[in-house]
Amino acid sequence: MQWIQLVYDNSFSSVFEYEEAFRTGKIDWEPVLRGGCPLCGERGCCRRISPYMRRAVALFPYCEGMVPIARFQCRSLIRTFSLLPYQLAPYHAYTVESMILAVVLWAEIHAAGDGGAGAAVEELPGDCEVTPWLLRSWLGIVIVGLRRAHSVLCTWIELTDIRSGEDTAEKLGEVSRYVRRLGSRGPPLREAIQRYIRQSKRHLLGIPSQERRRLSAG
Repeated sequence: MQWIQLVYDNSFSSVFEYEEAFRTGKIDWEPVLRGGCPLCGERGCCRRISPYMRRAVALFPYCEGMVPIARFQCRSLIRTFSLLPYQLAPYHAYTVESMILAVVLWAEIHAAGDGGAGAAVEELPGDCEVTPWLLRSWLGIVIVGLRRAHSVLCTWIELTDIRSGEDTAEKLGEVSRYVRRLGSRGPPLREAIQRYIRQSKRHLLGIPSQERRRLSAG
């Protein structure tokens, strides 16, 4: 049985609002599957199976908890797929918005000459478990995600002057310019993330399980 992680578009303001709606049975999954199975395209072949739980952490403001992730089985292909809320990235506990904004915070501190990743971590909520190493890894993840999304983002916002950075300082500046441009000439970050996933049908950050298998096979 193969597991596939698809992005779940939703109108919830946070992943914890999604969790509450899921727990109280207020999510209607029918519209998601109305056009047919996401895997085989057939109607009526999907059956809902038990969800799995995963940790979710938001930084701004700080909140954490366990959230359920809906799972379904395609009976034609005998494959299982999950619908991961767009607020989360595959294989990452912290929300997409938190990861991006934490990197932007680091970029602002770096630009002001007030320190590196350690100084940025000190500005994050005290209860979080973010380390300088984790923040540096997020920089790489965010850069990859934004560069991958560039061709989609530039269909609705001007990004021609953004250049790929090489070292840490240049990459921090690159992320900051992306987010600043989205905030000043486009929708706020949360809306931009959602607009991207609606247009591309893929996660902004992270690599879902099906793409990981392709990478390992290659």
